[in-house]
Amino acid sequence: MKKIFRISLSLVITALFMHCSANFNATNTAISYNQLDSTMTEESRSLAKLIKPYNQGLETTMNSVINTSEKDMLKARPEGILSNFVADLIFEEVNELAEFNGDLCLLNHGGLRSSLPSGNITVGDIYQLMPFDNEAVIIELKGEKILEIAQYLAESGGEPVSNIKLKISSPELILVNNKRVNTNTTYNVITSDYLAHGGDKMYFFENPVSIKKTGLKIRDLILEHIQEEKELGRTLNAILDGRLFQ
Repeated sequence: MKKIFRISLSLVITALFMHCSANFNATNTAISYNQLDSTMTEESRSLAKLIKPYNQGLETTMNSVINTSEKDMLKARPEGILSNFVADLIFEEVNELAEFNGDLCLLNHGGLRSSLPSGNITVGDIYQLMPFDNEAVIIELKGEKILEIAQYLAESGGEPVSNIKLKISSPELILVNNKRVNTNTTYNVITSDYLAHGGDKMYFFENPVSIKKTGLKIRDLILEHIQEEKELGRTLNAILDGRLFQ
């Protein structure tokens, strides 16, 4: 029974992300889960038929338009429109919803798995962008650790950040809250639970002053923010602002 469940789940996940582009081109794609390809095995065809009623509801949900974007949002280094958009909204939403406030937000370039296209943005687009169930956490770090973050950003060439100003060639001059970092104080960094545990070699998160779980899934925050913008009559129009530069 467990084997059948794993195979069924694999089929759903494969169908969900079959339209992801490996080169991160921005494209509008309607997700379809109900095609039975002639190359599928008999077992796979039987399983696909079994889960078809559930897929039909999933397809409707995933293809629901939640807002529109005025431009293609692509990843780039040291700074990208997509990176700015996601980091800023996570910074804003966590500071609004969590008990503790963050001073900056740091995510990872590789964690954004696709682009967002100009035009209609669907629920499926966000699941392709963020297929992981990572949660937002707030990590309290000493000022000297923030300087380690700056050095990491310089060496990686840039990551999604918010409320930071940094010249890649002079990472020791990093600004947080528009002020030079004070090594005698502490800062609250909003990030994902994956990175908080050293993912992407972000070892500066080890031995923090404190770590606070928010219970907020990053993908849910992205979905809710985009929908809230639509309810307020605003389309998506992220920009580059020079927060990370050479």
